[in-house]
Amino acid sequence: MNIAHNASANTLQALIVITYMYSVMLILLRVILLIGASTALKYSSDEAHISVLLSCQAFCDPATFMTREWYNETAGFNATLSITDRKYDSTGYVGYLPSEDAIYVVYSGTISTKNDIADAEFRMVNYTSFPGDCEGCKVHRGFYHAMLADMDDIEEAVKQLLVDNPTARVKTSGHSLGAALSQLAAMELIARGVDVYATYNFGQPRTGNAAYAAFCTPKMPLFREVHYRDLVPHIPPSRLGYTHICSEVYDTAEMWASDAQLDHHCGGGNTAVGHLGTCEDDGHTCMGQWRDVQLNSEDHMTYLGVHIGCYNP
Repeated sequence: MNIAHNASANTLQALIVITYMYSVMLILLRVILLIGASTALKYSSDEAHISVLLSCQAFCDPATFMTREWYNETAGFNATLSITDRKYDSTGYVGYLPSEDAIYVVYSGTISTKNDIADAEFRMVNYTSFPGDCEGCKVHRGFYHAMLADMDDIEEAVKQLLVDNPTARVKTSGHSLGAALSQLAAMELIARGVDVYATYNFGQPRTGNAAYAAFCTPKMPLFREVHYRDLVPHIPPSRLGYTHICSEVYDTAEMWASDAQLDHHCGGGNTAVGHLGTCEDDGHTCMGQWRDVQLNSEDHMTYLGVHIGCYNP
């Protein structure tokens, strides 16, 4: 009898301990989630401005990336890899910016007929960078293959820079085609064990389907900037199954918002400037408010008040 009683008592004590531990774990989990929510990366107009300047420089001759003079907020930038892919003619560079303690992977936009071909390959293929984790994910064939063509070299360059600068944050950026490559490259680096701090893209086309967008959004801090009626973010068309990744930063006109104006969701219509949106349904109060006939190419060539293209001081 005593043995049975003791066994019951021990079982009860074990259940009490397990219940207590489970409650503590739930509390800790809630705390972790709250901390994560409170420390979520916020949009920075300073980081965005540096990114757009670096994206402009990606349009310069790739032969000059390793030796060119960098200026203004990008002064002191040290490029360690020039990206050149013969098949798609995609170009860009990898380097380190001491003033930010940041490693950048930057791509240029469309600059050649081969780029146009990559742009035009609207057919989607299976997304294989996270085997077994992204069920039903499909991405733009041309963008994906163009990004993968140089990724081994990019990965090596980034990881070497992290060895040389262990506290550095990794960022990616690009304009137009370069923005699509930048987004895909950020995910590829994450898949290969690199912690990507942020991606600032400008005039980015859609890169994949809804499953891919849903998979990427919680994995990478993307600020996808859209200038007013820029037509490029509207392609490939959603009717072909393409969906944008969050979050959209929508610039309604010539002026650019301060960080304070970016602390709420996009919903101010076309009277507000630079609101950070959640991009549901491609942001019906942001870029999604315009019909195809209302779009233009002029807005594609200016971001944050900077004309996109190679230039020197």
